[in-house]
Amino acid sequence: MSAGRGERRGEKAPQAGAGGAPEEASQPQQEAPEDGSALPGGRPATLGAILSEARQRKGLELSDISELTHVRQEYLRALEQGRYGDLPEDVYSRNYVRLYAHAVGLEPASVVDTYARERRRTVGMSTLEERLEKERRGEVPDSDRRSGFPFGTLLPTLLLVAVLVGLALWGFNSLLFRPTHAPATTATDLSGGSTAGSAPGGAAAAASGASASGSGNSGSGSTGGSSTAAGSGGAAASAGQAGNAPAGVVGDAVQARTVQVSVTTTPPGASVSIDGFALPGTTPIQDAPVTAREGRVVRVTLPGYQTVQQTVDLRQDRSLSYTLTPVAGAGQATAATPEKAVTPASVSAGQIGINITARTWLEVYRSTSRDQGQRLVYATVDAGKHYVFDLPVYLHVGNAAGVDIVTSDKDLGPMGSPGAVVSKAFPAP
Repeated sequence: MSAGRGERRGEKAPQAGAGGAPEEASQPQQEAPEDGSALPGGRPATLGAILSEARQRKGLELSDISELTHVRQEYLRALEQGRYGDLPEDVYSRNYVRLYAHAVGLEPASVVDTYARERRRTVGMSTLEERLEKERRGEVPDSDRRSGFPFGTLLPTLLLVAVLVGLALWGFNSLLFRPTHAPATTATDLSGGSTAGSAPGGAAAAASGASASGSGNSGSGSTGGSSTAAGSGGAAASAGQAGNAPAGVVGDAVQARTVQVSVTTTPPGASVSIDGFALPGTTPIQDAPVTAREGRVVRVTLPGYQTVQQTVDLRQDRSLSYTLTPVAGAGQATAATPEKAVTPASVSAGQIGINITARTWLEVYRSTSRDQGQRLVYATVDAGKHYVFDLPVYLHVGNAAGVDIVTSDKDLGPMGSPGAVVSKAFPAP
């Protein structure tokens, strides 16, 4: 009987554990082997066994699963054999597992969980899982730490660079747009000549300088006399006004002021330039605006006459008059020059006659335009001169009232009013 109890105790002993519980419940669950075989009782334990058994129940081959899921067979075979090291990135492998489970009729979510546990146990956590775990623990991922820009460290350097760039731009603009100021002496002279209320002595000196300039120029008609008179007049004006310049006069404001200049010449039709800048038109020139300044160079030119050049004080309105001197040997008439006045009776058909009744500048060309063809006359002629030319003829005169035109039919009279510059073509019949 004791033996029976011993047998019964021997039968029950393997079933009890240290705490009195059944041994099967206390022992850890045994994992299935890598080849996908099932545990005792027929329940698949590994992901590979689960997938392989479900595929076989469907009667499918790996090639069929590959065709249904569009996943390569080597990846499917790696899943069934548990070779996680041969699988691609975890995010792609999870999708392969999900597609495989759906193709064989399994619940994708539970199968993916099984895959995640096995892969973590085999190859460790994936990159995504590591990132999520670090975020859960409040740690900054390495990628974010590497990509973060160290603004705190570079902020002083950035501020210094910004300051240097600003200073460079300011200096460049200051040099590029620096206002130009005339020298102090020039500003003083100009202000003295242009300020009203100066001492009477200074005004008288300026007036005498202007008179000397005008008289010296018109009396001699030559460069030397004109320059001397202008120089003495300008010096006297400067001497009379040197002590009367108001304080605080800005040179730029004085330079911007303009004066009116009138120029007449005998004969008329001359070109005038001041400091190399030509005045519009030819003499007589009335009230041309010129920048107020002393020591300006006036140049008068007329073909056939000597050039006149004079330094003039133009800080006040001026009227300049010049008598030009003909160049020796200037153009000679190559046509008939009768001593008596030309009449229609003395002019043949195809000719033109000219009677000079007052001093004038005369240009005659064998052409129908100026400076074209043979030059017949190019000079200042006095009253009493008479010419007869074969047509065609082009006339350019500086005193139209002093030139009478005569044809074979009638006397046409003067070409224009006194002092008028007139050009006219007389073509051949």
